[in-house]
Amino acid sequence: MSQVTTKENLSLLESDFLKTLMYFDIFSYPLTLKEIFACSTVKEASLPQYYELADSLAEKGWIYQHDRFYGFSPDPEDVNRRKKGNLLARKMLQRAYWISRFIASFPFVRGVFLSGSISKNFMTTESDIDFFIVTKPGRLWIARTMLVMFKKVFLLNSHKYFCVNYFVDLNHLEIEEKTVLLPLNWFI
Repeated sequence: MSQVTTKENLSLLESDFLKTLMYFDIFSYPLTLKEIFACSTVKEASLPQYYELADSLAEKGWIYQHDRFYGFSPDPEDVNRRKKGNLLARKMLQRAYWISRFIASFPFVRGVFLSGSISKNFMTTESDIDFFIVTKPGRLWIARTMLVMFKKVFLLNSHKYFCVNYFVDLNHLEIEEKTVLLPLNWFI
């Protein structure tokens, strides 16, 4: 009789590895081992341990490897989609940089960051460039109004390259909604 795998008989490292892949699998986004390792909550783990674990999990048929990416799907299309999305995001980063500098020139704006798919180094042809804006304390609404009015009047309400979707002020920086972030230097 085959052994049923439960949460109780998974090692901490296996559980951590699989949870990371499960999170990104929601977005059909396979990961490299370095990216999985970067998300690890098991601080005692080493990258070589992750390589051994990946081989073991792939051998069991729990995960699949395509090129240098790992995921739950045996279909390599997710890898192709990711590579195309990473390439498009890299192309759009230059434009995002210039738009960020422009947004930073507005009164009361104290910081401009990327959010949305481009912040994860991934875009599709339908993606827009999302910005996260930090304002001077007590000036969030006036800064937001000015940026939204600029977009509506001068950009004809275009969302493609100028989507200001998050605003916080320097005294209220925490956002309740959180996602897993990878350091940009781990991306292709």
